[in-house]
Parts: sequence; C-alpha cells; structure tokens
Amino acid sequence: MTPDPAMPKAMQITSLKRIFTGLNPGVGVDLIDWIAHVEEALTLPENRLELSIEYPQHRWFTDEEEMKTVKREALKETEELLDYMLSAVPKEMRSDYKDVFDGYLSMKRFKLERGISSAKDKRLIVALQRQLEESNRERSKLERILQEQKRQPKPPAWTTRLERKLEDIFKATFTRAGLSPTRFMSEYRTELETIKTLPTEDDLVSAVEAFAAEIVQRELARKIKPPRVRDERPPERPPRDVRVGLPEEEEEEEFYVEAPPAEFPTYPEKGFFPSRRLTTLELIEIENKYYQDVYGCGKNPDLYRQEYEDWIETFLFDSWDQVKKNYESLIDIVCYGKKIKLLPRALPAEVIDELVHWLVSLKKYNTIEEIQEQLELMGKTATKENIILAIRTGYKQKVPSFVIVTRDYLEKLLGEPLT
Repeated sequence: MTPDPAMPKAMQITSLKRIFTGLNPGVGVDLIDWIAHVEEALTLPENRLELSIEYPQHRWFTDEEEMKTVKREALKETEELLDYMLSAVPKEMRSDYKDVFDGYLSMKRFKLERGISSAKDKRLIVALQRQLEESNRERSKLERILQEQKRQPKPPAWTTRLERKLEDIFKATFTRAGLSPTRFMSEYRTELETIKTLPTEDDLVSAVEAFAAEIVQRELARKIKPPRVRDERPPERPPRDVRVGLPEEEEEEEFYVEAPPAEFPTYPEKGFFPSRRLTTLELIEIENKYYQDVYGCGKNPDLYRQEYEDWIETFLFDSWDQVKKNYESLIDIVCYGKKIKLLPRALPAEVIDELVHWLVSLKKYNTIEEIQEQLELMGKTATKENIILAIRTGYKQKVPSFVIVTRDYLEKLLGEPLT
C-alpha cells in the first residue's frame, strides 16, 4: 500500500500555528521560527513533536494522552513508509533491507519514547526512499530499452564494402563544399562506432551524411566574421542623489537622464508595537519600488529573491525607519555588490520573564551577563536586575521551563542563594 504523501510545508505550518494558538493563548506565533523548524520531509505529527522538543517552554499537546497519540501516529506513518519501501526492493535484496528498516524503526520507537529528536533519522529514510524510487525508474527504463532492442532488427552485417561506401559518402560531402576531409577523419572514425549500431543500411548512410554536413556547417561558420555592432549596454547607474548624469568627456554630445525613481512609501499601514512583518499592502508598494530600482541599475530583480525575502519579506521590524534602512542595504547589495551583514531580527514585544525562563532552561549560560547579551542579540534588552527578578519569580512559581533546572544551577547563575 502506498503511504499518503506528506502534507506540503506551507499547509503544515498553517495547521501547526492553529494548534499552537489554541494551546498558548496570548502568545504570538511569530515567536516560533516556523520556516527553520518545520521540515518538508517530516509529517505533521513528526513536525509537531520536533517543535515540542525545540520549544519546550510552550504547550504543544492538550495533555499527556494526546502526546502519546501523536507519537503513535508518527511511528505508524514511519512503519507504513518502510513497508512500502521494502515492497519496492528487489526480492533477492529484501532480507538485507528488512534488517536495515527494522533498525530504523527500533531507533524511531526509542527516540519517541525518550522525547529525543528523530528528524535526522527521518531525513535519511526519505533520502533512501528517493534513491530506491530512482533505482526502480532506472531499472524500468533499462527493461523497456532491452525489450525495445529485442523487437528491433539487428544491424546489417559489417563488411569491407559497406565500410568503404560510408567513407566515400563522408568524403564526398566535404568535396562538394570545397573542403578537404582529411583532418576530419579521426572524428568520423570515432562517430562511426555509434553509427554502426543503427538497424538498417539506409540509417547508416543518413547518419554519415548528417554527421558530415554538421562538420561542414561548423567549419564554414568559423570563416564568417561577425559584423561590428554598437555596444547597446545600458550606462552605469549614477549615484542615488544624482538625477542627471553628464558624460565624462566634454566633446561627447550624448547625455543620460535617469527616470526619477519611485518614492519610498512614506507612512506604514499600521504601527510597530509589537514588532511585526510588513503587511500585504506595504509589501506591494515596496516590491514595486524594488523592481524599478533594480531594473534601473541593470540587474534582474528575480535573481535576488532570497535577498529580498531575508531583508524585507520575512524580517520582523521595530519601526518604519528600520524598513527604509533594510531596503537601502538591499539595494546596495544587489546593485553595487556591497557586503552587508544582516542584523538579528527583532522579536515581538513578549513578556521578558518568559524569554529569561526559556534561556535559563537551556542550561548553557554561566552568568547573568551572558543571558543579558543573548537577549540583546535577539532584539530584546533587559537590565541585570530584571533578569534576576525573572529567575527568582520563575523558581517561586515553579514555571514549566524550570522543571529540568536544578536549584544549584540557579544559585550558581545568580551568585547568591535562593530564598
């Protein structure tokens, strides 16, 4: 039985966002990096489990029983996929592959029970599935070729008379074109090995004639010099604050006038509290200007879609000034080849305590200053006193993120005892 195909990534993200919002009321979905952590190779239950491992500070299941159900679904889908793959393996190899697949399934079951990420294992399974499918396609293609060859007539007997006839035909083509065939005989003999496999003598003659004509056309084309043409390339784009570019030499009569660029949108559609991505209407206006500016500097804007997405489309902005700065940096990269580092995107203005609790739960920071520095890199600033207060409050309230954190670690981090 063929397993159901994995849901497209975009649809999975939509479903996971709906689940997240229902289980975490009041928490913005932009807090999760969906694009980075939702994988096309994984099914919806598998991606849900992976997100629960990556973001343990949030709820992903209504209760323990639902989590067990999702784990069973993920295991069942993997088992069905492996069964399907095993049926596609040649019979003489199935016993060996079954041992490998059973190993994959045991490892999957173990990691699901322990709450360990199994995304890497699933990626290996999907890669192996693609290899098997490609191998089956190649095998089917080879079988069709062999069957076709059986139906085709055998090539004519290779005799001295036939060899001489084909060589005469090859040379005659060059003679008619006024060329000497001597220096092309090595090419002819190489191609002849392929021509010999054709099914009939008429096919042999046609192939030799076509091959000779191809060489003749190639040689005649080399003797023709292309006409000199005026360079029609567009002039270099002048600096951004210059509207009219004059030629460098005074004796030139021509001058270049660049069409005024579209104005950058003046007002955002809505405010930036909390930090957010651009709205659809804002993106339409900015994308129109992007295409005009990039075409104006002689570049193809479609070749830089990834840069556009990173700097504009998927970025979380704190202000309209930041939008303008990102856009100017994007134009400098695309049009002028500048190397500009993309600064960390801002985070939504969520409660500072929740971020501190999550960072502490990672157990990789040794001082309050290290946590403070990480918060700044994430686009969120906090004083040392606020961080200490957040840790003490989290310990006192027994927040979920602190379940895996010991009191000794917290006291070492604070540099003082918890009371």
